This record gives sequence, C-alpha cells and structure tokens, in this order.
Amino acid sequence: MVSEALVTDKDGGKALLLEVENNTAESVSVTTSGISINNLVVYDGLWSSDSLNPGTRKILTLSLDSLLEPAFAEKCALEDIGNLQLSFAAENTDSEEIAPSKALEIILNKKAAAYDNSGDEVYNEKGVRFVSKGLLGSINEYSNDIYLLVIIHNDTDKSITVRDPYDALSVNGIMADYSLSSLTLEPGKSGLLDLEIYESFLSDNDISDPEDISTAQMTFSVKGEDYKDVTEAKIDLAFE
Repeated sequence: MVSEALVTDKDGGKALLLEVENNTAESVSVTTSGISINNLVVYDGLWSSDSLNPGTRKILTLSLDSLLEPAFAEKCALEDIGNLQLSFAAENTDSEEIAPSKALEIILNKKAAAYDNSGDEVYNEKGVRFVSKGLLGSINEYSNDIYLLVIIHNDTDKSITVRDPYDALSVNGIMADYSLSSLTLEPGKSGLLDLEIYESFLSDNDISDPEDISTAQMTFSVKGEDYKDVTEAKIDLAFE
C-alpha cells in the first residue's frame, strides 16, 4: 500500500482511496476486511477484493457511506474520522496467501480518534458489555424500518462472536420480525451492531416511528473461539 487519502464529494459523501502496488511477477488479489472507524468496529467481514496485474498500481475506493449508514455514524459521532483500521491481505490466482493478513491503521486526524460511547449500559457480565444507543427511524426514502443500535465491548482475553438465537426480539410485548448480522470482536475491541426491525411488522402493529415503541426485549448469544458459550445476554429496554 503506497498511499491513502480521504475524499469528500459535493454531496458530503466520504470515501477512502488506497493506492496499492503489485511488485510481484504474477497477478494478485488484494482484500480488505475487519474495518474500524475511530477504534469502533463497524464491519468485521470481508469488505472488498480487487485484482492487480504484475507491476501495476491501482486505486481502491472504499465508500464509507456504504460501509456505515450516515445516520449510524452521526449517532456514534463518527462523521469526523480520526483513524481507520483494516486488515489487508494478498492472494495469488490459486487463492494462496502471498503474505499473512496485516492489520493497518491509517491516521487521518489525531484529534478526532474517538467515538461516542454514551448510552444505557444494559448488560455487563463475564467480560462482555452492551451499551444501547437507542432507536433510529427511517434512514432512507426506500424503507420505514426502525433500527436499534448497540455498542458491544469485548473485555475478555479471547475473540467472541455475538449473534441471535431464533425469535430473539419482542417489541411492546409482541414477537418481532427483524434482521441482525453477527459481530466478531477480538479481545479488547468494541463494535457497533444494528438490529433492523422490519416495516411489515411495524405496520401490522400500528408502529410508525420510534416514539411508538415503549419496550423491547432482546437475547444475544455470545460464543468464544471454540464456539463454546461465553454468555447469553438478555436485555430489557424501556424507551421514553
């Protein structure tokens, strides 16, 4: 990786440009994964994969608005990006790793390298903490889904994966239809998890905006590296 730059378009959209050079004699595929903004994990899986011919350079474009919804960024005070961390790896055409995945940190503004961790601590056991950031209404013109944002802290000495068991959410005492992606955190890391409550469920139960939700109950399953149970976090939320 030769250089990097953060750019903003006329509409305020932000993208990280990464200049990558292939100095080998063969074509390679370079990947980015496990992305954090201001030390908060916002995407833990594979984010991008690009091919480079031998002896060439390429600009990789990481759209930060695609990586993290602007409304989520605002809720966690991530609009001003101080640092961005990601894992960078390269493979040959046979999908063989050329070099081990490397964690990179790109410093953009040392004064802005923090996120807003305020909120209601709704769970704190066995080295795992959950902080509720509350509810968000529609985040775009195409959907009226409502989102529950939670920051999870892994204070253990092992990697953990947070996911949901079947039928884990109730809203206003009614089992809800929702979607939730799993989140894997290395020791000492914190990450943002967004739970999306579907518009169809909300409409069927006369819920049109976050103010119509008074209570919610959610269960999260926390697994360790060996897939053994670390804890089951049952959280109760009350909204004013």
